Amino acid sequence: AAACDLSVSRLGTLIKQETGKTINEYLAQIRIDKAIDLLEKTNLKIYEIAERCGYKSSQYFSQVFFQKTGRKPIDYRKRGQ
Repeated sequence: AAACDLSVSRLGTLIKQETGKTINEYLAQIRIDKAIDLLEKTNLKIYEIAERCGYKSSQYFSQVFFQKTGRKPIDYRKRGQ
């Protein structure tokens, strides 16, 4: 928000108007999209992907991934093989 010279609430409002999602929902989707890309294109371990996508816990990452995709990260990777 500071980089855009906006308040946090104003930035949140603008993101909601543009995407239809809250800032947290939007960021979670960006992270999951990145995780999907890494699962498809690398052999990184799940915890490494979680870290690269901004999650401190691979368990929490797996929970969020499942909520957003309906699959566990390991199952998503196996599907592509």
